[in-house]
Amino acid sequence: MFTQQKEELENFYSIILSLCLIPNTELFEKINGLAPIVKQIGDCMGPRTLEEATHKGILTAISL
Repeated sequence: MFTQQKEELENFYSIILSLCLIPNTELFEKINGLAPIVKQIGDCMGPRTLEEATHKGILTAISL
């Protein structure tokens, strides 16, 4: 995946592709209002890369 090298697979039954393109707000909705400040970051707002989610987390922590 990261090296861009192709590999031929044999004897497999299925391929599962997970893209996670839908924000997961379930936890935010459960805890919203339980503390004075509850903020949405990362995949709660929309699909993010690890770098984007980490950056937003750092910025949010600094803003508190």
